Amino acid sequence: MKKIVVLIVDYKKNHQFFYENLINKFSGENTVDLIICNGLDFDEKLRYNATLHVKTEKESLFSFMKLKKNLFAKSDLIISEELYSFHFSVLLLVVRYGFKSIQVVHNANKFLNRKLEVNSRSFIAFVFFKIIKIRVKGILVISQTVKEYILKNKLFDNQVYYIPFNDTDLGYIAKDNSQGRIKFTIPGTVNSERRDYKMFLKVFLKIIKEYPSFELNLCLLGKIIKIDKEERDLISEIQKLDFESISFWNEFIENEIFHKEVVKTSFLIGNININYTENNVKEVYGKSKETGVLFLMLKYNKPTLFPKEYNYSELYENHIIPYANKEEDLYNCMVKLIKSPRELSKINNIKHNTYVNAEINNIKTAFLSVKN
Repeated sequence: MKKIVVLIVDYKKNHQFFYENLINKFSGENTVDLIICNGLDFDEKLRYNATLHVKTEKESLFSFMKLKKNLFAKSDLIISEELYSFHFSVLLLVVRYGFKSIQVVHNANKFLNRKLEVNSRSFIAFVFFKIIKIRVKGILVISQTVKEYILKNKLFDNQVYYIPFNDTDLGYIAKDNSQGRIKFTIPGTVNSERRDYKMFLKVFLKIIKEYPSFELNLCLLGKIIKIDKEERDLISEIQKLDFESISFWNEFIENEIFHKEVVKTSFLIGNININYTENNVKEVYGKSKETGVLFLMLKYNKPTLFPKEYNYSELYENHIIPYANKEEDLYNCMVKLIKSPRELSKINNIKHNTYVNAEINNIKTAFLSVKN
């Protein structure tokens, strides 16, 4: 039985599914120790099939990591979540045990393709990530397109592996949406600075005006953070025509409600702005970074609308419906889906899951095989 350590320095609640999926892929025939360095409440602890080690508020990161040195030394594989802050003790760990370490990367350009800048914080980040990049034996990404981007641009010299953000083998079967209310869902917090809602609201309003016999619902599945007056007016106008044709929330949505709404969904919508910049580092969704809509698409086995410029792997082509970033094209696309439901029973994750299982076996062969 091999020993795996999963290290999470900057724990994020919205990454729970990923931590859980990652641990489940390797537990069973192996023992897994989960080390969390910034606290965790009791309910969350119950999610993970691993031995937990959680730093208390009174402990310093350096002393906490020092206490766990035997775990790292005796481990066969260390998987470290992408770092969002810089810690000397973590750097020392990577320098010493990089030969048996895999680094999770969510933002490929930030971690692997960062440019050297003159300000001190950027310089520290550049050096910090450069050392980790040189020392670790492998990179793990949560999207096949991000893996392809890293390989194509030769951003990393060792192995790159792909494991999805959440488990996709959950038994959800895509259903024919020819009966009942057809539901289009835009998941995630509603912020018009990050996504284009206006075009969808305009097109949806036009459809329910021209086809009043259609039973439709547009679901904005996330707390409304920021929308402009025109968008609010469009929501109000849709409500006046048919109150049940639009759903939205002014508060954060509980996981159970979110789950139920996605299960009832006919089509997901990934209305993302393709280009994204943070701390002067440019990322591109579908290339160097991935959207959470893709993970919901795979988890719940849902056909999903994405902009035509969104780059996606052939592993996902079963599910994705591309649309041009024009009202007329989006209108035609949605009306066609409503009038002629796709043969959704053919949408499945078989090809994708076969590939992921091969990736898991590659990691086990590289790090966990018995050495004579």
